[in-house]
Amino acid sequence: MTAPTLVSSSQRPLALVNPRSGAAGLHADWLRLCETAGGLVCAAGSAKELATALHQARRSACERLIIVGGDGSVSWVVNELGDSAGEFELALVPAGTGNDLARALNLPIDDPALAWEVAMHGTARPMDCVAWEYSKRRRFVNTTTGGFGGRQAAQDAADHKSFWGKIAYWIAAISQLGDMPEFELVLETAGGSERIRSIGFWLANGRTVGGGFPVAPNALLDDGLLDVVVVPSVPALELLAAAVDVAVNGPEQSDVVLTFRAAQLRLTADMELPLSVDGEPCQSSELECHVLPRALRIVAGPVAPAIGSEVNAVFA
Repeated sequence: MTAPTLVSSSQRPLALVNPRSGAAGLHADWLRLCETAGGLVCAAGSAKELATALHQARRSACERLIIVGGDGSVSWVVNELGDSAGEFELALVPAGTGNDLARALNLPIDDPALAWEVAMHGTARPMDCVAWEYSKRRRFVNTTTGGFGGRQAAQDAADHKSFWGKIAYWIAAISQLGDMPEFELVLETAGGSERIRSIGFWLANGRTVGGGFPVAPNALLDDGLLDVVVVPSVPALELLAAAVDVAVNGPEQSDVVLTFRAAQLRLTADMELPLSVDGEPCQSSELECHVLPRALRIVAGPVAPAIGSEVNAVFA
């Protein structure tokens, strides 16, 4: 194992790791090498520890935060930083359950040594994040899921994805339909409003959920837009057929699934919905969100198709 080197002292990083997570043990050697190369390592297993670590980063003039974790870990740091999120370069060493943001950034998921090399030396690129309000204010970096297809479905799919492939997420989600009633959903954007009887939706900044399931395969992390995917209330067999179509061709090619892009959005449902925000559960019957264009600086892999283009917000 070769110790990483820093390009210059001005790029001194601070690595954040949750001491209670499995990542702490799996990445212990690289964390020590990070310190050997001149970086800092801080435990961040609680809000107080994270605040202390960020204070240490500022006091030590660190420009880059290396986050050892997954989507939720990045989201946690971004929410703690708030309006100061652009103060640091962020680098992600994938150590989460799904690592969907890492996939969009084209980071090495199964090669820790290469992941650390990219985190230490990779170039930071501008990236959007999404500010939204429900019962409280927060931000998300990858995806918010509402209704069916929530957190449990993602976990179930991850457990079976070797067999079912891309359709596993949908199979697991469909299996929840008996416990997840349909709801009336109103979507309002600057371009108008849409009312639909629905069973679930995704608000996607990134491209995948649940460990690589492509709910928004053409989403871009730096276009200033949110990809919205809404699944209407249809019979289970029709939904299954749509799932196959979406898995093969993408949701934008489906005649069943509604897709559009918008910079800001308001959703109102006629019931309290289970939500999953970057993998963290909550509930709400309404929410407002708007994209914060290029509010983050995050290290991407050498070729990251989800970064670098612009599209227009239109109803599909």
